[in-house]
Amino acid sequence: MLKWDDSTNNFNIKAQIIIMKAQASLEMVVGLIILLVVAGVVIGLVLHFVNPKNIPNPREQIGKRDFQSKCESFCNDVSSVEYCRYFWGSESKGTNTNLDWNGDGEKNGIIKLGNYQWATCENRIFCFFIQPCERFGSGGLDTMTKCKRILCQTYIGKHGSGDEASRALHDAIDISQCYFDAAVIRGEITESDLNWYTKAFSDAEC
Repeated sequence: MLKWDDSTNNFNIKAQIIIMKAQASLEMVVGLIILLVVAGVVIGLVLHFVNPKNIPNPREQIGKRDFQSKCESFCNDVSSVEYCRYFWGSESKGTNTNLDWNGDGEKNGIIKLGNYQWATCENRIFCFFIQPCERFGSGGLDTMTKCKRILCQTYIGKHGSGDEASRALHDAIDISQCYFDAAVIRGEITESDLNWYTKAFSDAEC
């Protein structure tokens, strides 16, 4: 009996040792997997921020602040209508300006802005997308519609002709560089994302 008990105890001890080694091995494997996952995440973050296209462009950051400041100034200047027609990069109009508002590395891409998430392209970000202005309505289509009316009045006063004023309005709110139709086809935006233009400016008639 004693001999049998010793054998049983030895067997149990060996079994426990094997189980403990297996647990230790399993814990080591799990630990290694966790380390590999963490290392992968860290490496991914490093590569993301080291990538030049993901590093914020200081010139563009300053340009954005200047743009927002000008929009606020135009809003407060009751003698000016620039709030309605001024856009980011206006000073470079007519040149091949590459702008990246959201810093995703894509130049002149299509983005959504403001409380209404209207779609526009990064080289046609007008003040009314990023700077509310009570002088030009309560926001959204109200602001767009009032801007169109005031711009038409301004251009009619300048050109004396409804047709000439309409052409001036079309030039001021020109979105031909945005290629919205292609973006709708690709499913990047919907037609309702463009209501700011289609319901306020698209007819371009004063």
